[in-house]
Amino acid sequence: MRIQVLIFSLSFVLFLPQLIAQNDAYVSDDKRTINLSHSSVMVFGELSPKIAGGGIKFCSSNEIEKSPQFSVGPSVFVERLVFQKYMEEKNITGARITLLSPGVNAKYHLNNSCYVQVDLTLIAGIETRIRIIPRPSGRMDDDPRALSGLQLEQSFFCKTQGKKGVLVGVGIFERIMDSDVYHSDFGAKVYIGFGR
Repeated sequence: MRIQVLIFSLSFVLFLPQLIAQNDAYVSDDKRTINLSHSSVMVFGELSPKIAGGGIKFCSSNEIEKSPQFSVGPSVFVERLVFQKYMEEKNITGARITLLSPGVNAKYHLNNSCYVQVDLTLIAGIETRIRIIPRPSGRMDDDPRALSGLQLEQSFFCKTQGKKGVLVGVGIFERIMDSDVYHSDFGAKVYIGFGR
């Protein structure tokens, strides 16, 4: 998973100079329109001191009429995480975690291709712990447990010119959950996808 995150990072570094070179500063006259993504699908890799993982993000937004640089709308994250930590007192070596996080986003458009975005999402998920000592049946994993929590993310994105284009971005996230194994975290994400 760490290799995938490095590949995403390399893609971002390679694409970013080309995207910035194509950008024009936002001009608020009637002859110019904002050529930015208002709906997107992106895959991402994520990494923190506690987990490695990845997932997919669906996002849409509508401009605020009186302030077209701003837009708001819904976001949905689907994530698969691997938590690795030897915890003898809990008889686990880690956990596999799947999260579904619906919420809202707000964007500020810097120019015709780049924007910053903040997402606030509610977390619903499943945690499957990996045991040190197997169960009597020989299974190494515990029964899945339900999770809930809250996630905040701040991101920066750029899109190639045109009505539809390639999106690349980076972000940082903060997460809290009601798990006694993986209960809080912060880390980074790298995105690539398509938007219009």
